[in-house]
Amino acid sequence: MANLPEADQWEAGIYQLEITDPVLGGAEGIDNLQAKQLANRTLYLKNLLANLQAAESVDDHEAKPDPHSQYLDIGHLDDQDPHPQYLTQQEGDALYKAITAQSLPVGASIMVNSDTPPTGTVEEDGSLLSRASYPDLWAYAQTSGNLHTEAEWFADKWGGFSDGDGATTFRLPDSRGEAIRGWDHGRGVDAGRGLGSAQSDDNKAHNHIQGEASYSAQSLSFGKNTEGYTAGHRLAVDGGSLTPNPLTSTRGTESRPRNIPKMICIKY
Repeated sequence: MANLPEADQWEAGIYQLEITDPVLGGAEGIDNLQAKQLANRTLYLKNLLANLQAAESVDDHEAKPDPHSQYLDIGHLDDQDPHPQYLTQQEGDALYKAITAQSLPVGASIMVNSDTPPTGTVEEDGSLLSRASYPDLWAYAQTSGNLHTEAEWFADKWGGFSDGDGATTFRLPDSRGEAIRGWDHGRGVDAGRGLGSAQSDDNKAHNHIQGEASYSAQSLSFGKNTEGYTAGHRLAVDGGSLTPNPLTSTRGTESRPRNIPKMICIKY
């Protein structure tokens, strides 16, 4: 004879034997189903009672410093740095600056095909910026060798920075509408210029040949234009005169090559 197997579980109901049920014994027999269900309930209640008896008393529970360690401690919310394994906002900002500085350092200029400066940059438009709002760029300007007074900047140094109001602001370079040229820096090709200095447009000195001179009757018409010869000068020649024929001017307001404008921005 063997005992019925018992399970630690609560049975939802107890089976009612029907008059049509066959007589069938064994562990899975219909005649033993009620007994198994009752035995399962009994074992479940027995173990539940044992767990309750083993549990701590209310006094012991309240005496613990943290009786519910599975829940978030309210002090956690007041902690200045409750998760030291994670970066703080300040540390994250510093890391971002360090990473971006590797690809584009503060003070570097870039050209963009947009009318909006990329994140972390501003347009080189000669505007005044707050030293407190752009501390890294202001620090760069101070050590760049390209920082000037406001008077110098407006005279011909708008390719560099100015010290603004001398206390709280500084001025950006203004690259709008300008062609960029590499600094001579002692080579001698474009000597005598400092960083950020502006240079007007110019043409290299040269001569133009318009035509041959001609003479008739009492005058000689001169058809060659030489450097320094200005319209309106007359020279007496055997009772006649020598008159320059000025060249016809077909020009714009500046000397320039073919070009495409792009926005120039500076990293801050």
